[in-house]
Amino acid sequence: MSKKSLKIVLILVTILSLISTFSLATDTANTPVATSEDTATTDTTVEGDATTDGATAENFAPEDTTSTEASTNHDLYLIQDEVKITDTETVNGNAFIIADTVTINGQIGGDLFVMATTLNIDGGQIYGNVFAIAENITLNGLIYDLYGMCDTLTMSYDGVAYRDLKVTCKNASINGVVGKDVNIDTKSLSLESDCLIYGDLNYSAPSEIEIAEGLVTGTVNYEKTSLGGTSTIMDYVVDLLTALVYTLVIWLNNNGKYR
Repeated sequence: MSKKSLKIVLILVTILSLISTFSLATDTANTPVATSEDTATTDTTVEGDATTDGATAENFAPEDTTSTEASTNHDLYLIQDEVKITDTETVNGNAFIIADTVTINGQIGGDLFVMATTLNIDGGQIYGNVFAIAENITLNGLIYDLYGMCDTLTMSYDGVAYRDLKVTCKNASINGVVGKDVNIDTKSLSLESDCLIYGDLNYSAPSEIEIAEGLVTGTVNYEKTSLGGTSTIMDYVVDLLTALVYTLVIWLNNNGKYR
């Protein structure tokens, strides 16, 4: 096993350990503890109502971390099955998310770090970089840069990247606007009729594709490879996993809440 592969394995083990530790920490933190102040609370309930002023069911209700509390001037840390930042929400910082499905309809002022099965930027605006490892990435909103590893990348008509796309994937379809360069390592690449790349297109694939005139303003550089995604993405994976481990450490120190 290479040193880089070993590093990735160690980072993944660390992530799993931190998630397990976090689960135990939050279970303990969410257990109500009776204090002398609690026992001194006057019972003001009417007959048949077991709820008191001192301890109500509402007091111990879990936080809804996908609510409008995500409109924050701080960084956002989430590990959930499904995460959605709606069009009424704004995160004025970085967002670190591990989930099965991530949907971004709102705004993120900083960078977005994601590990997910599906990442869908649907009308959202991310005024920073997107670092993503996912099976499917759909870009139908605005971002600055995308550093991604996925099975399928779909950049629709309303997708805009102010700067670069740096992606390794099996299949890629680009029909949006890229302000600078596209660097992609893939097995299958398709540039649709409304695609517009203002910089260079640098792609590695098993076979060269035909590119209609006017879709790429800069130069097109092709490199033949037998496998897409085996070289350049390793650096992105290591950097992303390292960032996520760092994020989880900070998150655990803040009880899994906003920093």
